[in-house]
Amino acid sequence: MNIPKISIEISRKSAKEFCDFYGDDKLSDESLVLSITDIVQDALNDIEFPASEIKTTLTDD
Repeated sequence: MNIPKISIEISRKSAKEFCDFYGDDKLSDESLVLSITDIVQDALNDIEFPASEIKTTLTDD
């Protein structure tokens, strides 16, 4: 089975807003990436979609 790869590029500020972590400056990049991955898996309606195929890149605000 050919599994597609997903690439996401998002600013840290937008990622924090997207994850509903408003005003939490102590949220680590790793936590943001994991949250974005979870949101993408939910949007695909497939929690079995391999997280390794979702690449999230955080950019400077």
